[in-house]
Amino acid sequence: MWVIVILGFVSLLSDFTYESFRSFAGPFFASLGANSFYIGLIGGLAYFISYSFRLPAGYIADKFKSYLATMNIGYYLLLCIPLIAFFNSIYTASTLFLLERLGKSIRTPSRDFIISIISQQSGISQQAGKMFGIHQFLDQIGAITGPLFVSLLLSNKINYTSILTFLFIPSILSMFLLLILSYYITQRKLLHYNWSYNTKSQQSDNLKKINLEKIKMIYILSCCMICLGFLDFSIISFYWEQKKVISLSFIPLLYSLAMFVSAIGAFLLGLWFDKNMIISSVSAMIFFLFTSLFILADSIWIVFIGVLMWGISIAFQGCIIKATFSKLLNPMAKDWGMLYTFMGISFLIGNSIMGYLISFSTIYTILFSIVSKLIGILLMREVFKV
Repeated sequence: MWVIVILGFVSLLSDFTYESFRSFAGPFFASLGANSFYIGLIGGLAYFISYSFRLPAGYIADKFKSYLATMNIGYYLLLCIPLIAFFNSIYTASTLFLLERLGKSIRTPSRDFIISIISQQSGISQQAGKMFGIHQFLDQIGAITGPLFVSLLLSNKINYTSILTFLFIPSILSMFLLLILSYYITQRKLLHYNWSYNTKSQQSDNLKKINLEKIKMIYILSCCMICLGFLDFSIISFYWEQKKVISLSFIPLLYSLAMFVSAIGAFLLGLWFDKNMIISSVSAMIFFLFTSLFILADSIWIVFIGVLMWGISIAFQGCIIKATFSKLLNPMAKDWGMLYTFMGISFLIGNSIMGYLISFSTIYTILFSIVSKLIGILLMREVFKV
């Protein structure tokens, strides 16, 4: 299990690095002369790139069995973030930023395949939820502490270049841990595992009688519908600021609270998932389904409950969706890539629609969110029936 923990710390340090830069990326690019359109364009491209290459990256990893190499290359590109400190050109800085996002896209399918296959090894075959929960917990810790650390540095008048230079430390530490982890996995031959279906496997009898690829497609479609209705925090914070529900200075604290809840929630949901997959999944889905109803309320106390629910929703996506995919459907790296690619497209489409709807109707936005997620949950129920 310590392999998962080390990989979790690699993700912690990576997220610490990336989220630290992300927290001041807008003002930083503006200091280099970027206007609002350019900053928005770079933000959109970063999101698109971080998802769009996951399918081909997963396919290549499967074709050449290069899971460790693909994951490592993706993590090495993390060094692009601190390298920005040495360039004053907005185009060079934005290119390095986008290259790091490309690394995210490259490494994720292989990384989750490795977590999935290790969780299926003898002795921990019933701990897919715990494995993904631990990884998500550590990942989110990095996402929380990075921006908080940057906030502390900025409050002490530390400039952007010094902060970026400091980010070499977590970046290089993550590389060091990655080298140790890769050596251990290679020496122990942990990826030399029979991943094929056979009559002696742990899969149910019903699953053997149906087309596995069809079930995978249904599951991916259900995840897409769930993501279609998931509100991004940028829309939520826009609504709060426009409606004066939450003061501007308080919004980052609520975001940090949500990330903290997601970290703890992922770990606890993972443990619960291994004990009872159905009940844990359904319970998380209930929170996930009605999050928009609370988080877009006009009362600060109801919004506070909504923030907690939104954090659990992040944990649901980061743990339950991955653990279910791993436990029931034996996904290869290309399957992880396909899942993430289509989830990313759905997320982009859904938030574009909800971003438009919220400008004139909160009710329509909530309805769109709930109905989309409900369809996804009903589709996921069909997979659980298997």
